[in-house]
Amino acid sequence: MNYTFAIISLFGFLLSGVAAMLVLVRNYRNLLNWLFFLYASMVALFNLCDFLSKITPYIARSRFYNDLSVIFWLWFLFFVLHFSVVLANKYSKKMWTTLIAVFFTTTIIFNWITLRTTWIYLTPVLTEWGYSAEPGLYFGVFAAYSVLLVLLTAWNFWLTRQNVDDIRLVHQANVLLVGVLVGMCIGLIGDVILPLLGLWNVTLVPIATIVYIAFFGLAMFRYGLLSISPSTVANSVLNTMPNLLVVTDLDHNISMVNEFCLKVLGYQEKEIIGLPMKSLIAGENSSLLCGLISQELSRKGFVKERRLQLKTRAGLDIPVSMDASRALDRFGNQLGCVLIFRDVSDIEKLLAQQKEAIDELTRTKERMLSILEDTTETRDRADEATKKLARAYEDLKAVDKMKTEFLSVVSHELRTPITPIKGYTSMLLSDSIGKLSEEQKRAVQVIQKEGDHLLGLIDSVLDVSRMSYGRPLKLAKEPVLIRTLAQELKEVMAPEAGMRNISIEVELPPDFPTIIADPTKIRRLLTNLLGNSLKFTPKGGHVTITGASGQDEVEIRVVDDGIGLARDNLEKVFDKFYQVDSSYTRAVGGVGLGLAICKEIVETHGGKIRAISDGLGKGAAIAFTLPIGG
Repeated sequence: MNYTFAIISLFGFLLSGVAAMLVLVRNYRNLLNWLFFLYASMVALFNLCDFLSKITPYIARSRFYNDLSVIFWLWFLFFVLHFSVVLANKYSKKMWTTLIAVFFTTTIIFNWITLRTTWIYLTPVLTEWGYSAEPGLYFGVFAAYSVLLVLLTAWNFWLTRQNVDDIRLVHQANVLLVGVLVGMCIGLIGDVILPLLGLWNVTLVPIATIVYIAFFGLAMFRYGLLSISPSTVANSVLNTMPNLLVVTDLDHNISMVNEFCLKVLGYQEKEIIGLPMKSLIAGENSSLLCGLISQELSRKGFVKERRLQLKTRAGLDIPVSMDASRALDRFGNQLGCVLIFRDVSDIEKLLAQQKEAIDELTRTKERMLSILEDTTETRDRADEATKKLARAYEDLKAVDKMKTEFLSVVSHELRTPITPIKGYTSMLLSDSIGKLSEEQKRAVQVIQKEGDHLLGLIDSVLDVSRMSYGRPLKLAKEPVLIRTLAQELKEVMAPEAGMRNISIEVELPPDFPTIIADPTKIRRLLTNLLGNSLKFTPKGGHVTITGASGQDEVEIRVVDDGIGLARDNLEKVFDKFYQVDSSYTRAVGGVGLGLAICKEIVETHGGKIRAISDGLGKGAAIAFTLPIGG
């Protein structure tokens, strides 16, 4: 008996068995993990039976164990092929029928032949290795069938690495492909080529199985068991959320925080874990405040928008808005509390600025009233003017209050939920969380589209706010290919135009000059103009982008055959919040900010913009110039 063979066989048995159990225990709901468990188990049993067939002192038992090893080998190849089909995303009804009808049935037939005949392996004979069975008359058919299954498996792994964009899956498929090919080569040498030459080396076959399991196990463990677990997704979400997350235990000591919390508060994880929660709350009454929060949680189960201040490691106080809830196990027992803090420093600064502006208006009003009261010659008119001024002031305060509330909501309450909405819709559309039906994908795409629309409105309002405060638009100038950018936007807006049967044409010459400008701002400029034309062009209409170049500047026009503009509205359309009063305008909606932002972008670049139309119902064009050299 060769001890090298015994050690290799037993090692292969133990390695395969342990790998099979570890993968299945980690995520037993995953089909790939089940298939790995099955073929790893077959490898373990093959090595065990192959070992027993050579060490047994009885020829009948050697024949029995040898037949079992052949059966387990065949099932190993079948489950590996099944695994590769699932990984290559070709797991369809047709493919499943093929697997059952051809390979499953063929494997059963080979099993029967192995147990009933000596066609594949002859009766074992005693050799220096122990009992060993030589190839039978139809061993070549058995070997060819084994090679066929291995080649099909390798082909599926090759398709996987060619058809995916995820670098993790590409590396994964590379490891699996190398493992299959190396294992096949070793197996062919040990079980086919050497016997045909009259040579024997029984250690090569168990080595081949160890190679299979080693490479497949590496792919399973190194690349996340071929699946995204809920804990992986949850950890990614927690560490990318733009809020501070703190989890406490029943004694109100910190047990977990996210990375954003560590960054804002300036702590290392080992420093903050175990600290009492009250040590992070600023103020002398932190213990009392923690007690009140705990009582509210016990009474209602949650706390919403509680304002307080957190203390950083450097001693700075950060105003925050806190939401909290109890953390429960699956039996309803409380494990601790989950607290989410949102930094409201910017909101409080904005509120302070608005209050200061209102106070200044109030003081201005008082000074004006004092002047009017001192002017006796115009008392009658002053009284009326005072009343009008008071009403105007009240209107101004109301408008200013609305503006304050609107900007506050836009800058914080709206932007905060849009980020996770966009993230989760992208995850849903990429099937990262689970496979969606086509109807569900269409619904998620609608959510994503409306989320992008809402984000655009928020950016527009914030731009107008910046404009109203007199802050200039910042530009990052670099070369911009107007024609290429227009072609890209045509493709982006093709679905929206297609729904209304509107054609978009780009008629810029191939040698249209490259300009020096801010590419992000120019993209937004063209996006606003194209969106505006699509909005006001009826079904079956046309939108065209044309242009001409001069010595120092270029002129671009976005032309449509839509509802057109009256002559007295040609200048007004660039005013903030201005909308042409018509039934069609009210139907398509909008807040009247797009063209105002376009005007600011063009003028900041040193260009000019104007509206052109022959009248209502005769279409319109927006023409703007931009300097070539920036």
